[in-house]
Amino acid sequence: MKKWGAKCAAGLMAVAMAFSLTGCNIVEVDETKDRQQVVAKVGDVEILKGELLDLYDQQKAYYGITEDYEKSSPDQVKEFKTVVLDAIIAQHVMEAQAEKEGYTDFTNEEQAAAEKQVDEMLDAQREQFVTEAEAEKEEDPSIDVEARADEKLAELMEKNKMTRESLIEDQLMETAIQKMQDELFKDIEVTDDEIKEKYDTLVEEAKEKYDESIDQFYYEQSYGYTIYYQPEGFFYVKHILIGIPEDKQSEIAALRTDGDTAGADALRDEELAKIKEQADLVLQKVQSGEDFDALIAEYGADKGMEASPAKEKGYLVGEKSSFVTEFLNAALGLSEVGDTTDLVASDYGYHIIRKVSDAKPGPVDLNEVKDAVRSSLLSDKQNEKLSTQVEEWRKGMDVQVYENRY
Repeated sequence: MKKWGAKCAAGLMAVAMAFSLTGCNIVEVDETKDRQQVVAKVGDVEILKGELLDLYDQQKAYYGITEDYEKSSPDQVKEFKTVVLDAIIAQHVMEAQAEKEGYTDFTNEEQAAAEKQVDEMLDAQREQFVTEAEAEKEEDPSIDVEARADEKLAELMEKNKMTRESLIEDQLMETAIQKMQDELFKDIEVTDDEIKEKYDTLVEEAKEKYDESIDQFYYEQSYGYTIYYQPEGFFYVKHILIGIPEDKQSEIAALRTDGDTAGADALRDEELAKIKEQADLVLQKVQSGEDFDALIAEYGADKGMEASPAKEKGYLVGEKSSFVTEFLNAALGLSEVGDTTDLVASDYGYHIIRKVSDAKPGPVDLNEVKDAVRSSLLSDKQNEKLSTQVEEWRKGMDVQVYENRY
């Protein structure tokens, strides 16, 4: 179980700030009598149990709250629900304060921007329904795709008691709260000394974690965490992927998921044969000394090689890296910087892999992570100030909480 407390409240504060826009995902609500109970009030605004339960359900998986835990630890679950409710109350307190301070006097430009954002959101939701309707049409050709998409969107809006106008109002309120926060945060700064102190702490924490379990490094590196300490034994590679078409990749993956290894292998071999001539041509260019990065740009089908930092540094590789087996084994077989594989076949196509540098073990240079440290410190300071200010605003408002109702 993860612990909750001040850190959880800060995270939920951010969730609550955007909670009025969770309608963008248009959450389905089961309107039972129990969900209609008022669990809190902020002035004349009522907070229903259903709203509390929706946000609770969104958050409980992250904090490790299972059905069994709910049954065995009702007091702890009650405590967590109280934290969630406080976050919802905080949202309403901010809304009331924004209106009180005049931040809800919107310009024509702000009104237009809110309308545009909501319309784009609704268009995206409708496009999702179009995709679903197209799949349904394959089973039932009589389906009118456009009409079905409109119908689904209308049903979803009605079920959640939402209209375009109500969503625009929600978006405008978020604009008002953001303006109020910008004013509240305008004097908050982060010094270089604070950055260095925080950096040193993060480096030491990372080293301790990775020394205890290198799997923690692989997890954080795979999921895009900022890395502050580089363990030994890693290096960077770049590759040129002469790719199998994406629709065929999907078919191969589906066959493997269904357990049809032979079928997947046969389809892969068939698709690899179609691209072998081009793959041989690219390999010949590599072996003749043509610029590897230029060849990636011209022939490479891996979008990851186009984005930073992989575009500049390559992919970080270690023995447990989460690449496909063929790619990883071939990469691990490269000994020296500059070594390059022949064609390496996988379900994605043919790879030509080159070792481009060794990863220097030890603390990552401060300059590489300075922006991340600054952002983290600034966020911490802003959350602390916002939490303190919301508590002060709350004291000046009529806030009622009915604990026996949840």
